[in-house]
Amino acid sequence: MQASPEDSGCNASHPCPHRVEALLRLQPDNGSAWVPVFSIAWKAKDIPAAESALSNIARATYFDDQQAAALKAWMDIFHRYPAPNSVFAPGSPESKFDERTTEFWMSFAYGVGTMMPSYQGLVDACRREKHPDASPQRFRDCAQAGRSMMAHSSSLVSRQIGRALLRVSGQATDGDIANARVVDWQYEQWGNLLPGIAENDPDYAKDTADDWIDTGDEIKVLQRELLRKGISLTPPADWQPHGRDGKPISPLGEEPPR
Repeated sequence: MQASPEDSGCNASHPCPHRVEALLRLQPDNGSAWVPVFSIAWKAKDIPAAESALSNIARATYFDDQQAAALKAWMDIFHRYPAPNSVFAPGSPESKFDERTTEFWMSFAYGVGTMMPSYQGLVDACRREKHPDASPQRFRDCAQAGRSMMAHSSSLVSRQIGRALLRVSGQATDGDIANARVVDWQYEQWGNLLPGIAENDPDYAKDTADDWIDTGDEIKVLQRELLRKGISLTPPADWQPHGRDGKPISPLGEEPPR
């Protein structure tokens, strides 16, 4: 679905006009499956088609970026065709990984991000100040899509995009802000942990591989790691997110640097 025209097998003789709809035909309730359909319509300036796709994103019951599917596919490849021992330096931590952990980390390098749709058009369409003449329903759908992504996403990227949609649509409720505060807390604590974690640590590598294989969900992997480190998944009452300049900001975040 997301391959380039050259890699897809489609050409002028066989244009595959409905290739972008492949995933939504299989998973119509998956919000992620509608994002490429939205992006094509938005790029073509087909506003009715784009807003129709946006409404389907808003009504989605889950949001799966297919990272787990990509990882499992790569793991199957590495299970059938194992990497030779010669790719690891003798005595290195990687050379001591068990077979499944090795298969996972080899797959992780290839699989993560391969299915991630482009969200730029979606965020642009939901900027209320940029589209003052757009229908109010568009921004209600933008906000609902953001809520769904924050609550039901299986990846960090799409959960953060959901937070951004709530911010730029101008439709966030007090409940949305409270939920975004929890999201921001978890993301900040995860970021604080990463510098002290060595990916080639055998225990960390095995735990992370087990979590991914068990859950297929990047958010749950993050949450399990926080709990292993004794970090609460909810912020203290006095915790406040801060922006790039160190000043307090809304839990919905701030505009990216220009």
